[in-house]
Amino acid sequence: MIDTMMKSNKGVKICYIKEQKASGSLPNNVKVKLTIQPSGSVSSAKIPSGEYQGTDFDSCLSGAVKAITFPPFDGDPLSLTYAFPNF
Repeated sequence: MIDTMMKSNKGVKICYIKEQKASGSLPNNVKVKLTIQPSGSVSSAKIPSGEYQGTDFDSCLSGAVKAITFPPFDGDPLSLTYAFPNF
């Protein structure tokens, strides 16, 4: 999963750059709660708490994460929290 997140982080980086331009600093210690379907698609993604919850950065980051496709797998949807490395 980490490999897929790192390979697909162009959209994520764009969100970080937009937030840096808007606020003057890069977000750090950002966590996203996401649900991955067995097909590999991300059905939900959001920042569950903290200063960025409900902000434009949250919307941007959620959209970028939802655009990521993971390898398909068998079983139930997978819900997890991913901590992005500081850029």
